Amino acid sequence: MSEPRSDTVFIRNLVVETIIGIHPRERTTLQTVLVSLEVQNETATAAAHDDIANAVDYAALAERVRTFVAQAEFQLIETLAESIAALVLDDFAVTQVSVEVQKPDAIANTETVGVRIQRVRDS
Repeated sequence: MSEPRSDTVFIRNLVVETIIGIHPRERTTLQTVLVSLEVQNETATAAAHDDIANAVDYAALAERVRTFVAQAEFQLIETLAESIAALVLDDFAVTQVSVEVQKPDAIANTETVGVRIQRVRDS
């Protein structure tokens, strides 16, 4: 019996402008967030048939997440990350997702701050 496969498709540092934060100025000013995703799924079928119909379309994934984040207005990046994870698990044929959200301009004299979560599709 063969071992189940789990392969990773990833998107690194998708740049999106959105309303995010708890401070009054953050509620009215667009800020840059960077969203990185890793989704787990089996890629052997897609590879064997060389057919996007059997793969996670990372362009569609990026656009769906970009549109969602741009229209969202959350206070916490934790809430944004949870919402992105739920969206990906609901809308794409993946078994697991890791989401990282960074706010590079949140704190002076730092490169970035952020949160990283991992969620698994309910059976």
